[in-house]
Amino acid sequence: MRRAGLQHRFLTGVRRLKGSSDDNGNDLMTKTDWDGNTGLKSSEEDENGSFTYYLYDDYLRLFQVQNHSSVTVQRTDYAYSRDLSGTGNCDRASSGC
Repeated sequence: MRRAGLQHRFLTGVRRLKGSSDDNGNDLMTKTDWDGNTGLKSSEEDENGSFTYYLYDDYLRLFQVQNHSSVTVQRTDYAYSRDLSGTGNCDRASSGC
């Protein structure tokens, strides 16, 4: 059944039970959230309540991961090389790339 105006549906959250409990008998659970517009993972909460946040660039590529204090713990920069030789082959060892 399709609703009018609804084109995409994305899972927006999951809670996963780890199958064990802490010293107080509380279940250990992680929670993952996804962006409802893009379907990309936006955050995770671990068993201890600490969050990890995932940030994406304008091309929807992961470029930064931040911890619960908004400190960047991972960053990815994207760089591209061009084939200037006209052969269609870009070899990093050649001077044409």
